[in-house]
Amino acid sequence: MPIKEDYIIVLSMLQSIGKVFFFTNKFSTADEYFEHRKQETYLASLTLMANIGEQSKKLSDNFKHNLRTVNWKQINGLRNFIVHNYEGVDYIILFDTIKNDLPVLKSELEHYLKTEILSNRISKNIFIELILDNPFYEFVNFNKILDK
Repeated sequence: MPIKEDYIIVLSMLQSIGKVFFFTNKFSTADEYFEHRKQETYLASLTLMANIGEQSKKLSDNFKHNLRTVNWKQINGLRNFIVHNYEGVDYIILFDTIKNDLPVLKSELEHYLKTEILSNRISKNIFIELILDNPFYEFVNFNKILDK
């Protein structure tokens, strides 16, 4: 069974994913994304992607075992590459990852929380009370998790 901290980590990952989408959804090409505001959007999303990987390293082994559809090693590898080779990250590959892989991760994490709530391993009332109105989680789609 996942530990309580896993849920908070998942929310942090969803928050970072939501911010990445907020910054990047308006772009249809990697060049537009990279060049926008002198690479401001690219650099912000790069940091958020590193944070997603960093947070994933904090998840319990049991949690990762329960979510075997996610390639945790690949997420951590991207984090390591970004952190240790910051200026060498290929913006085209990163943009492709954001557009194609990140939505899958987001969906998996949302589905996981939804399942935990429906099975009462997470109290829906406590979840709503503690998390829903927290401004830190502005970019988390709680409607999808809570099935509203």
